[in-house]
Amino acid sequence: MRNQEFQNILEMINSKDETNFKLGILLLKGYPKEFKSYFGVSVAIGVKLISFLRSDSVSVFGLAFGKEQWDVNMPLSDIVEIHIHNKCYNSHWSILHHLPSLKILKLFDIPKYLKKLVLFQQLEHLVLSGRDLKKYPESINTLKKLKKLEIKTTFLKEISDGIGNLVNLKMLEISNSCIEKLPTTIRNLIKLETLFLINNKLKSLPDIFENKINLKNSYLSRNRLKMLHKGDFFKNLHHLDVSRNELKKLPNDWYYLKKLRSLNLTFNHIEELPSKIGNFSNLRELHLGINKIETLPCLTKLKKLRKLYIEKNRLKELSSSIGN
Repeated sequence: MRNQEFQNILEMINSKDETNFKLGILLLKGYPKEFKSYFGVSVAIGVKLISFLRSDSVSVFGLAFGKEQWDVNMPLSDIVEIHIHNKCYNSHWSILHHLPSLKILKLFDIPKYLKKLVLFQQLEHLVLSGRDLKKYPESINTLKKLKKLEIKTTFLKEISDGIGNLVNLKMLEISNSCIEKLPTTIRNLIKLETLFLINNKLKSLPDIFENKINLKNSYLSRNRLKMLHKGDFFKNLHHLDVSRNELKKLPNDWYYLKKLRSLNLTFNHIEELPSKIGNFSNLRELHLGINKIETLPCLTKLKKLRKLYIEKNRLKELSSSIGN
């Protein structure tokens, strides 16, 4: 009898009619055992979660379902990813930390109440986006399980030193923002494999990294970099993109980047290439277009090179070895 009554109430809270929904929420509180068994959380927490998840501004992803608006057929305990959009300018989103399987949280245009991120200690992937975000939230630095952090399309100018606490990060993206410098504590991110710093205001990269960092992919296009140093990049790099910067020359000691597979130097002010570029024995793609290069060094050692882009330079002739 109670089970049938509980099922009837579930149909009420699944209704699009707001009156039926509110009545169903009130009735659910009388079925704590059934609620816990069905939803996987207590009724006190669950009714708050359900009320929030019904919003048009919330999308959920689960273990057995894709991106959808929540309904009663989706167990709360199965929700692993949530996206919240700009209509949710309230503090109630922090109730989501009670979802036991939540690993991915994406907040779009939500600048307020970010101190509550400290409640989400289970997160492995966090995305923050919005022009109203002008100061790096220190609460991020408490999320020790984070493997991916994306901060996009903001007015951030600097990143807190505390980012060095995120020792499990494998991917860091801070793009389309106003970052002018990086904190030296980035050296602590020893598991970092991919770094996106696209479209910021970086003029230089500090010599802060050590070879123990396992960085494989570095994307630094659309900044204001004028020079690169040996310490900026690492022997394990596979992909490096420094296109659309203000580079005039490259380091002569790049010979150690022997794992590099693609190098993008497009749209800089480069006049010549270091002779040691021929030592990049694993290079498959080399982008040199829109620079001021007059001559190319010998590239015959680049046995794996499949794509070479050299358009819009000042080349007067090409070596006969190119293409052989």
